Amino acid sequence: MSDLFLDLTGKKPRVLDFEYDGSELHERCGGKTYYTSCSGLSGAGYLENLGTLMPLGRYRVDTVTNEHQSFVPIGKACYNYDMHDDVLVAVPYASHEADKAEILRTHPVVVRLGRKVVYCDFFGNFTEILRIIFSGEELPEECEMDGARFFGRGYRDLSRRFSELDPWGDARAVDINIEFYNLCSMNDVLSPWEFFRDELQRFTVEWSRERLFHLLAVDRLQDGTFVRTRKLVGGNYHGEILPGNPLETGELTAGWQRLADDVLVRFYDGSNEVHLVAYASAKAAHEKLAQRFAYRMGEGEEFVSFASKCGGEYEEYEIVASKVIYALDPAAQLAELRRKLANKIRQGVDDRVRQWIEDMNDQKILETIPDDLVVTFDDSLEAGNCRPGSQEFVARYFPGQTEATAKELKAYADNYNVMRIFRHLAVIGRFNCDLRTFSA
Repeated sequence: MSDLFLDLTGKKPRVLDFEYDGSELHERCGGKTYYTSCSGLSGAGYLENLGTLMPLGRYRVDTVTNEHQSFVPIGKACYNYDMHDDVLVAVPYASHEADKAEILRTHPVVVRLGRKVVYCDFFGNFTEILRIIFSGEELPEECEMDGARFFGRGYRDLSRRFSELDPWGDARAVDINIEFYNLCSMNDVLSPWEFFRDELQRFTVEWSRERLFHLLAVDRLQDGTFVRTRKLVGGNYHGEILPGNPLETGELTAGWQRLADDVLVRFYDGSNEVHLVAYASAKAAHEKLAQRFAYRMGEGEEFVSFASKCGGEYEEYEIVASKVIYALDPAAQLAELRRKLANKIRQGVDDRVRQWIEDMNDQKILETIPDDLVVTFDDSLEAGNCRPGSQEFVARYFPGQTEATAKELKAYADNYNVMRIFRHLAVIGRFNCDLRTFSA
């Protein structure tokens, strides 16, 4: 960033950029530069007297999102029965190498006046817009410059509904209205909401949303209220309050449609892909699997409670597929989607079972494993041991063998990777183990 100054004293407005116009600024304003880095791209100093020059704000046009912006007031305007508002200005700005004059020609200057936002041409009608604002006249509602009228532009009254949260997480609806005057000749311009980030900050959505609700563009608040979320100005904001959980009320959001009781679909304009999501009640699915593990392992309700707590309220799995493939055989796509969801749920419970067994005493596990249980080289790999390490272990202790009995392996139970195999076999149920008497 470099300090920018507006000069309105010539026939055309100028932007003086200290990076390039430092000598002229010191000649006009005095002061000095007392530090410059070796690259010349940073430094420190001061100007003593700006005179008719005014500091300018800027917004970056060479970044992915409009995240680097700052507005600077150039004075106060009188209007509406002597009310005073700062006139805030931001000019388009880019990196050191960019042609700054070209940037000013191809991107609008943004002027803000309270809830009004005005786009104008720096070399066209910028000074005229400033004259109108500071003289208290009404802004034009059409974009007309040099005798040419630009259709589809001009004045618009924009309104969005947001949900404001109190300190307890309860929501109330708030309508935000802005007046937008697009008085520039550019075809591609940013949404005016991009320049109201500070005002919208209190509606920002936290990042702790559940994945399925994130896909639906919905957020659940602390009091259980569901609100629609809006994607604006590079972030997500709380929007309208919904009557309830959209998965239960049927009021789906963000363009989703219901394909089956447990499957949602969304088609995107301009895309040849289809977005599919299958979901299930996490509590019911995890408890059902946990009960199976408990029966196999001889565990009780404490284990079921532990193993079933694997995430949020819902489990989901999503795929993005070609519309052609989906249209040719939608049933196959749904079957694959549900299969992958089931695998995901099982993996979640498997991980909890593994955690449960990891906390168990080694000696008790060894006592439960039958001596004649056959353990293979593949069991070592499936347990998470690397192939080179497994090969080295076999070559040292079981040369020429591809399998061994549990009794033979127990002699090396002080080896972490051997116990990893035994714990893995307990998780997948290769032997019946009663862990109720185990202690961590």
